[in-house]
Formats: sequence, C-alpha cells, structure tokens
Amino acid sequence: SSDVCSSDLVSLVSAPIFRLHRRVTEAAAFADGALPLTRRLRASLGARLFRTTTEDELEEEAGGIAATTKAIVGITPSASLSYEIVSGRVVYARFGTAFRPGGIDPSNTESGRYDADEMRSFDLGMRLSLDRGRLAIDGGLFRSIWKYVQSDYLLPDGLIATRNAGDADIVGAELAIDWWRGAWRLRTGVTLQRPRLTRAPDGADLPEDRRLPVVPDAAGRIELSRAFRQIGRAHV
Repeated sequence: SSDVCSSDLVSLVSAPIFRLHRRVTEAAAFADGALPLTRRLRASLGARLFRTTTEDELEEEAGGIAATTKAIVGITPSASLSYEIVSGRVVYARFGTAFRPGGIDPSNTESGRYDADEMRSFDLGMRLSLDRGRLAIDGGLFRSIWKYVQSDYLLPDGLIATRNAGDADIVGAELAIDWWRGAWRLRTGVTLQRPRLTRAPDGADLPEDRRLPVVPDAAGRIELSRAFRQIGRAHV
C-alpha cells in the first residue's frame, strides 16, 4: 500500500526464507596404469577410490533447524584398449564412470534431499596422424548413461533449487581436426548428439519433449591462430 515506505519494502523483499550451510569434505586416491599386451595392443586400467562427507544445516524462518550428515565411500573405475594399426593410426575403446554426491533441497517438501547422480560412458574412436604429423584427426562414437540426473530449477520466488530429473541416455559422434602449416594453425571440431530423458524421477510417463536442456544436440568450434617470433637486434 501507499502507507508502506521504501525502506519497509526493501526489508520485506530481503527477508530471509531459510539459511542453508553446507560443508563437503572429500578424500580420494587415484591409480592408473598401462600394460602392453602385444606390440600394437595396449590396455589401460584406472580407478578412483573416494570418501565424501556432506554436512547440511538448514534453518527455516518458520523455526526449527534440521541438520544431516551423510558419508559415501565408493570407487569409479575406468578402462581402455588401444590398437595401433600402423604408425600414426590408432583405434581405441574406452569405458569410464563418474559420481557426484547428493545434498539437501529446502524446496523439496517430500524428501527434503536430492540423490547422488552417476554416469557411465562408452567411447569407440580413431586417431590419425597425417602429412608428417602436421594433420591430426580424432573421431569417435560415444554413449553416456546418466542415472538420477541432478538438475537446477528456477522457483516462482526466484530461488534456485536442485532436484533429481530422472535417468538419461546420450548417444553421439564427434570429430576434431588439428592442422598446422608453418606459423599457422587451424583447430576445429563438431559434436552431434541425442541427449534424452529415459525415466522420470517418480516413474511417471515422460512428456513428448524429453530433451535435456543443458546438453545441446549440436556443438562446434573453430580456431585459427598464427605464431609470431620477434627477432631482437644486436647492439654494440
């Protein structure tokens, strides 16, 4: 109303709804190694052993403080096989995993939390080195299986909330070219993919548009550069 002064409006707008304090502690150990199986065939294995502890403390304006502590111990392995057909021509297959811990979501009135999400990726590709090493071409096919996707939502009050959006499947292909001649260098690449949701978080029917908004269907880049060398003059 007109009886409310500007300072009262500012105090109303900036009045806190809740306070959230989070502390994440993570310890990890890495290991990676390669083993030549034959003269041209090489295998690589890797693993990341981690322990993540998440401490959340939520204080709501209505009163009450909720504190939770959750510790997760896990391992994310990786493996690859590469075969050198001839010098400068290599084909490879690779498998990798990733993990991101969950947390607390004040806007989620059902569970109050969002779960950790996990990803498994599979790659099949080729690397070529041509023109005496002046031209490098990388191409491949990939698939990523994303479980319990964490996604940010814009709430009606303007706040950002994180929730699980369900499961997703991403299939695509990519090509990268790196060419240089003298002082000039050209680097370009393109990625085509089909990122789609495969399951809703509550198991309900998915909408007709199942695209993931954070993952583009097509992406490209191009960079042209030239190196300069300054030659200094000798002074007597």
